[in-house]
Amino acid sequence: MLSVERRDAQQVVAFVQGSHHRPYSVRLRHDEAGLTDVTCTCPYYSGSWCKHIVAVLLSCLDDAEAVSTAVSAMLDGMDREALVDLIERLAARHPDLEGWLEQERTRFR
Repeated sequence: MLSVERRDAQQVVAFVQGSHHRPYSVRLRHDEAGLTDVTCTCPYYSGSWCKHIVAVLLSCLDDAEAVSTAVSAMLDGMDREALVDLIERLAARHPDLEGWLEQERTRFR
């Protein structure tokens, strides 16, 4: 993760280094009810969540104070089972996400 910043009350923008020489731009839009739109400039993004979007959300959960408590509120209140279910469904839709999650999980031990 190169940077994560709040652009306005309902938008977070992050720059994530991927396999391409230029970082990917991830945008999260939300309102009081939760996420309303997510985008990523990576070649794998096809309208659904890619691993870069998941990385930004995990980063926001890991260090919510660095971005804003509003971003972590999107996932706030979800218990461990619900978060695991969410990540498992994302991994099922994006097979390359499983390898990335395996690498990242060592950060949280």
